[in-house]
Amino acid sequence: SSGHALSSNEDGFSWKQKVEAAVQKIRDGHLKKVVLARTHTLPTTQICAANLLESLLQMNDDTFVYGYKRGNELLIGASPERLVRLDSGTLTTQALAGTTRRSQDSTEDAALAEQLISSEKERKEHSIVVEQIQKVLSTCCEHLKVPKEPVIRRLKQVQHLDTPISGRVLAPVGILDLVKELHPTPAVAGVPQIDAVNYIRAHENQDRGWYAAPLGWVDS
Repeated sequence: SSGHALSSNEDGFSWKQKVEAAVQKIRDGHLKKVVLARTHTLPTTQICAANLLESLLQMNDDTFVYGYKRGNELLIGASPERLVRLDSGTLTTQALAGTTRRSQDSTEDAALAEQLISSEKERKEHSIVVEQIQKVLSTCCEHLKVPKEPVIRRLKQVQHLDTPISGRVLAPVGILDLVKELHPTPAVAGVPQIDAVNYIRAHENQDRGWYAAPLGWVDS
């Protein structure tokens, strides 16, 4: 798949050409998946970071809401995905790929979930993410548990295909080793990882900066 995560200052024609070129690379067998991004800069009035974070918490109580400040720059957002967690040697992560909308009508909402989990296209894209994570973790973990079928993860506005993954890390693997191996995931780069990253560097013409980078904390 080829997509974008942000709106863009470049005109729609140029963006469409970039996407079509990426799709052709996939059709030619050079890539399985690549995720392109574009930026959109807007003038703003004075923004209160605390109020913005509070709004995100109220709107996204089922996601990870974050705010990170360094110098005069501030990164704020909300994501349902955790890259990886390591607790006393037990690793947990997830493959979260495949999305559809929610409905306030419970019958329609259930039907949307069923369409998502039955979609050949969505399942194929989800399996690419699962396979990539499993491939990476198999070299540094044991007792790896990867369910054969995804489940539905329901958020307020969308629902995803979700495969929870867990295992025991092999000594002396630590959390930063896992971050190094897993990032960038197929959700922000593509598959094969190195080919997708090289394609992004050659064709995106921007520095993603903090966008899509690992963000988290480490205790003692």
